[in-house]
Formats: sequence, structure tokens, C-alpha cells
Amino acid sequence: MNLPTLYKLTVNQAINKWTIFIDCNKSNNKLENLELCTQTENMISENTHNKTSLMVDLFDINENFIRTYSSIGRMCVDLNLQIPNVIKCLKSKRKSHKNYKFKYHKL
Repeated sequence: MNLPTLYKLTVNQAINKWTIFIDCNKSNNKLENLELCTQTENMISENTHNKTSLMVDLFDINENFIRTYSSIGRMCVDLNLQIPNVIKCLKSKRKSHKNYKFKYHKL
């Protein structure tokens, strides 16, 4: 593979991608510690390694409890939801998203 082709592949792969630090250490910028991912994968990674991730309760449109998720990212992947829209619901800037309602879980 010649250099222009390799460059084109690398640039195309990087469009709309985020970087995950595999060992969760953002000061470790070695290439073997970096991985390209989607925004959703990045959110899941952050929530998996972030001990302060907030649990979220999921409700149907009639406010019947469905279940509690360990993180917004995990819930969005499981239900094919958009993270920004869920966050708007949690901040009371939006009433629902895809016929679901959300509340931060209270311990």
C-alpha cells in the first residue's frame, strides 16, 4: 500500500472518531495506549472507568418504571438512544425521548 492510500485510510477512519486511553491514563499518549472509537463507545468507556458515573432510572411514556441502568452510555447503546437527548431529558429541557422518560437514580 502506498503512502497516499494509507494516509487516505487513516484520515477517513479518524472522521467522527474519539480517542480512548486504554489504560485510562490521559497522560500516557503512547500509540499502543490509544484506540479510535465512536462517541457512544467513548461515553461507555468513561462511565466504565469513572467510579462516579450516575445511575439512571428508565420509565415508559406513562412514567411506569422499567429498570435502572448503571450509566447513560450503557442505556443508550442497549436502547439505541441518543446521549444528548437523554441528557436534555435528565436536565428537564425535554420531556421524553423515543417514548421513554429518565430520572437520575436515587440511592
